[in-house]
Amino acid sequence: MCGRPAHGMDVVHRVTALIGGFVQRITERRRGRRLDAEESSGSGAISERLSENSGGEESIRDEDAATGGGVIQEHGYQVLLEEPRPTMSSASAGNEESILLHSGASSATVRSSVSATPEVALDYEGLCGATALTLSTERLSYSTATLMKNLPESDEETIYTEMDPMDAEREEQDSDIGYFQQGTFSLSPSQVQASRAYAGMVRTRFAPEPNGPLHLGHARAIHMNFSVARRYGGQCILRFDDTNPRTARQAYCDEGLEMVRWLGYSPASVSYTSDYFDDLLMLSACRLIVDGAAFVCHEQLREGVYYRAVRNSPWRNRSPSENMKEFKMMCVGLYREGEAVLRLKVRTRSGLRDPVAYRVCNSEHYRSGTRWCVFPTYDFSHSIIDSHEGIAVSLCSAEFASHRSIYQWIQKKLGMYRVPQREFQRLEVGGCLLSKRQLIAGLGTSFHTYDDPRLATLTGLRRRGIPPEAIRRFVREGYREYEQLLDLTREVLLLQAKHCMVVLQPLACHVVNYDKVAAAEGMAGQVLVSLQAQESQAGHNSLGHHVTLSSVIYINQYDFHLRETRHYFTPTSPVRLRGTCYAMHLCSMERGDGGEVVSLQVLLRKVEGKVKSMKVLTWVSEPVPVTLNFFDSPNRRGPFLYSQLPPVCSTTALMEAGPLSGLRLGRYFTYGQTLQAERFAYITLDPSSSSSSSSSPSSLSSPSDDDPVFNVTCLLRHHHCLHASILQVFQSADPSPTHSLEALALS
Repeated sequence: MCGRPAHGMDVVHRVTALIGGFVQRITERRRGRRLDAEESSGSGAISERLSENSGGEESIRDEDAATGGGVIQEHGYQVLLEEPRPTMSSASAGNEESILLHSGASSATVRSSVSATPEVALDYEGLCGATALTLSTERLSYSTATLMKNLPESDEETIYTEMDPMDAEREEQDSDIGYFQQGTFSLSPSQVQASRAYAGMVRTRFAPEPNGPLHLGHARAIHMNFSVARRYGGQCILRFDDTNPRTARQAYCDEGLEMVRWLGYSPASVSYTSDYFDDLLMLSACRLIVDGAAFVCHEQLREGVYYRAVRNSPWRNRSPSENMKEFKMMCVGLYREGEAVLRLKVRTRSGLRDPVAYRVCNSEHYRSGTRWCVFPTYDFSHSIIDSHEGIAVSLCSAEFASHRSIYQWIQKKLGMYRVPQREFQRLEVGGCLLSKRQLIAGLGTSFHTYDDPRLATLTGLRRRGIPPEAIRRFVREGYREYEQLLDLTREVLLLQAKHCMVVLQPLACHVVNYDKVAAAEGMAGQVLVSLQAQESQAGHNSLGHHVTLSSVIYINQYDFHLRETRHYFTPTSPVRLRGTCYAMHLCSMERGDGGEVVSLQVLLRKVEGKVKSMKVLTWVSEPVPVTLNFFDSPNRRGPFLYSQLPPVCSTTALMEAGPLSGLRLGRYFTYGQTLQAERFAYITLDPSSSSSSSSSPSSLSSPSDDDPVFNVTCLLRHHHCLHASILQVFQSADPSPTHSLEALALS
């Protein structure tokens, strides 16, 4: 400041005093308290100017109280307000004196892919929220007056009212970019070369919005992006589109990363759209305003109207200097939600007109806190960040097909690397909830957590026991039915799951010749039987292990019939105990008060070799009680709403103790502990079985009220009689949600 004339010092002090009062008034307004004129020294002139040109801060407060604020929907595409806002004069930003707010932090490095306009040095750091601003008197040489002198005062020429015909024709030539094939996308040689020339490699990105759980539909997008990167030796970035502070949560980001890794994919890096708020997105918005390609609009429109409006906004032809001032007012909190948005001045052939690039949102962001009160939209941020990160192709679902021209128009206006966008059809699976809105709406009513095994969320599928390999094959091979996912699950688990025996409806069978059997085995008091597994087509053998054959064994009640039937144990038809060389013959039976059979007296005899006519039954001896959760799905082929989720039917069954001893419980719990229950189903240990009393991976507390809980992943293939009997067991059980699901939801 040395050598500055005296009158220059007076100007600096006067402007500094004006700015100090302005910042103080803004800060107090954001705190919800109105300042009187006596409370803020030096703020009278600027208050008078605002009152004269913009309706005054008082009118803004009165208007805020009248409108009651607004609602901005997901991604900022929809603005909904109850009361219309009076039209603002185009001279609202006609101040002759400069008013500029500076941040005390040093200017961040500008990305090479987005360069500032040479004539005007854009100080985008001054666009942060007022509560984060500090004054820098040494940088007051740059002012709004300088900006006004270098820009035209009017915008008579319509800029990009329609897309360039050459660009539109180029968009339709998908073969120049690549094509979809077998659940993935194949890049053309020219696109591979262009991507490697710009970014050094083929790079893709999976960019979910962290406002809810990932589901089966996201698995398709995950596989597609990672498979493209892997095919060409590149990288895939996991980027969270956290532009909506109302719904974005760190918990969803952590869960999303966990699910991507659970599916078997490793992102090269994890980034957030909020990482680019300062030095990329805000600078790009200012660049478009300076170029006359964006404007601030105050039109109060109903839900979704402005996207296909039949008329132009009355603020569309406002000068760039006025738009810059209005945008600064948005950024420092002078507008409430819905009172002002930054629009892109573009109209596409599909009818989209002037989409929103920035909107006001006064909610606290989970990463940046209260620093920003304006946030970019999906359309604006994805186009810029994809180009900045050198993405080879932007793969998105079909609902963004009409946004492709906007996506590429932004990159062209900013002179950035042109990233092509290609769309794939959304995955629709009959009987599954693949709508994030419905999932959010159903939370707390139809289900308590997003990992409910009845849902098609990735956490729900993992908890149910669906292996990630089955999900990868499902999306890769283009299946669209939930039963096909279960078929793939059976194929995968056949090679992975250990075998065990489970009895759903216990019927006690007392062995009358147990002492003779024990003596024949050379043991006193007990018999150890070595179970033999049946070889599968893949040569898998997991049943072989030792069990204790006691004097009381249990079979399923539905396996015993009084009448002679081919597939059941009857008084005249002996059966073979599965995995043993013993045949069981009926001696007598005991009936209850209602005439039902409550127990049997049986005789065990050894048999040599196989007897084709003899039925083989599952059985348990010295069992452990377990809880089984069954998720009936009678309407998996038709439309499905969250209110139509099938009930959770629970029953107590008996399981042999051997396989339970190897399960990991407590703090050692891991997902995917699945067993094949012989002649029944694949069952997976539920997280609610994790007991804090478990001190080692193999320890299991004694049977009590807290029995191990298993979820029925999928039933095995049965003949229709056995299938109907199994369903009858669960349909006769309590259809209310189990205590395990609710307990986990509350934990």
